[in-house]
Amino acid sequence: MFTGKVKVKVASDSGFDFRALDSLSQTFRIVNETGTHDAELCVVRNYTDHAIYLGRGNYCASSSVIRAGSAWVAATAGLRFNPRMKITKTFYGIRVLSDRPEDRHYVLSDKLIAQSA
Repeated sequence: MFTGKVKVKVASDSGFDFRALDSLSQTFRIVNETGTHDAELCVVRNYTDHAIYLGRGNYCASSSVIRAGSAWVAATAGLRFNPRMKITKTFYGIRVLSDRPEDRHYVLSDKLIAQSA
């Protein structure tokens, strides 16, 4: 999960665009490494966490899973050099609607790849 201004790769008329999580509708189309997929936005309000700072006021929940090379790792390991801060904010996650495990991820504008909820 990430805070609202983190941008994610979504389908658009021109192919794809990066949009802030807090600007997405409840259902939308995601573009990831395996193609374009239907997705649902998961919103958790007033979530308190020792979140990982990504820069520019953006945070990643410590419970997130991201890709490091070809492996999925806890964000706390993959982003171990990033500062942590206890915050309470609205966090957003994405559930990619696919039966195929390899489809269940999303691409962020800062090149992070996160595992789908």
